[in-house]
Order: sequence, then structure tokens, then C-alpha cells
Amino acid sequence: MAFQKGQSGNPSGKPKGAINKTTKEIRETITYIVSHNISTIQSDLDELSPKDRVKVLVDLIQYITPKLKAVGYQEVIEYPQGPDFSGFTTEELKYYLDKLGDE
Repeated sequence: MAFQKGQSGNPSGKPKGAINKTTKEIRETITYIVSHNISTIQSDLDELSPKDRVKVLVDLIQYITPKLKAVGYQEVIEYPQGPDFSGFTTEELKYYLDKLGDE
């Protein structure tokens, strides 16, 4: 028997957004290593050239800040409403255009 769309075989399964057990353990291990070696890490950073230090910090910052999505920007320009020529015939439009051309 196939499952219906939107339903799983285990309705009380892993909730959306729950962290995988292995991922959780890896994060805890990295946190432990970093917190117990912070002075060594800082002295290693201090020994780097400014350019290399910035590169390391930029590479590491992705792990502590949320990733941002690019957003598009579209400028909307509103022009003032001009006269309504929809009621004019072609001959009337030509007449007024000719008058304007003469000025």
C-alpha cells in the first residue's frame, strides 16, 4: 500500500528541523575542542599575516552566522498620468500632432 502525498509511514517521526544525532555529536565535539584550546587558537591567529587572518575569520564566520539569501530589487517608477487620448479618432490625433509640430 502506497502512502498518500504529504503523509509519512511514521507520523510521530523526526520533527522538521530536528538535528541529526551524528551532527549534534560533531557540533558538541568541535565546541569542546575550540573552548578548551581558545588561547592556542588565538595565538595561532596572531601569528598569521593580516591578510591570512582575515581569510581564516571569513572562512569561520559562516559557521556562526546564518546564511543570508540574495534578494532582488526592482525599482518601480511611477509616471504622472498624462491626458487620455483614447476617445480621439485617428484623424483628430493627426490634426493635433500637426498643430504641435507647427509650434
